[in-house]
Amino acid sequence: MVDTDGFIFGCQHGIRAMKTTSGGAIVNISSAISQKVITSAAAYSTAKAAVRTLTRFAAPYCSQKKLNIASTRCPALVASYHPIGRVVTTDDIVDAVLFLASGRAAFITRSALTVDRGLAA
Repeated sequence: MVDTDGFIFGCQHGIRAMKTTSGGAIVNISSAISQKVITSAAAYSTAKAAVRTLTRFAAPYCSQKKLNIASTRCPALVASYHPIGRVVTTDDIVDAVLFLASGRAAFITRSALTVDRGLAA
């Protein structure tokens, strides 16, 4: 079962731990399926949409504390066939998360980076 408790507690504890430092980043993992209506995945889609909304609502508070918060939207099935001819792998997701957590993304906050090679477009 997917729910939002882990994301809420993770954000609370991460913010609390980092607010006394000179900055930091929180990267939540959402899903591209959060933007589609798929009745067989209603609970999953809703939970992942909530993660995206949590990220957006936490951003103003995080910005005051010199923290960035963003999310990635990933395919529901990593390493599944993609029409473009290459699968989305966990390495693709990790690279996006590392970028969002790095200083190179210092001005990226409240955003969702979609990592699906255009599948959700």
